[in-house]
Amino acid sequence: MIAAVAAMADLAAANRQRFEQPSAGPAMGLPPTGQESPAITDFVLPMGQAMVIAANRSLSYWFGLAQILENHQALMAQSLVLDPTSGRGPESGRLTAADELRALLREVGELAVRQARILQSELSDLDESLAQNFQQSDLSGSYRRRWRSKI
Repeated sequence: MIAAVAAMADLAAANRQRFEQPSAGPAMGLPPTGQESPAITDFVLPMGQAMVIAANRSLSYWFGLAQILENHQALMAQSLVLDPTSGRGPESGRLTAADELRALLREVGELAVRQARILQSELSDLDESLAQNFQQSDLSGSYRRRWRSKI
């Protein structure tokens, strides 16, 4: 399962790099003549980038979750199946199992917070680049409507 999730995460990372490259336009189905409509360049590409970021973070989260569960499953199984001749009482076994479960939950929570912060940072960077692109296009003066009075 971990190998399949790792392969999907690698695929998502490769797709993300393809979207971030400036030459990715024709590969995404844009008109080859360079006659992109403003809606495509202004909204569709950033939306595609946001979806790639979200998919990448989602795969990264599930891959991290699978790793955490893999690390803890052996310890949880050992603490649940106690040898009665080991000298450890049933109460100490329950405490050990509770501690292992708490450690598992703590790691899952930390992973979720870390992935959420990374997602927020990446989307914030995308938001900032989008705002700069709109600000530059407003300052360029290429689209200014000229008003003339009617006589």
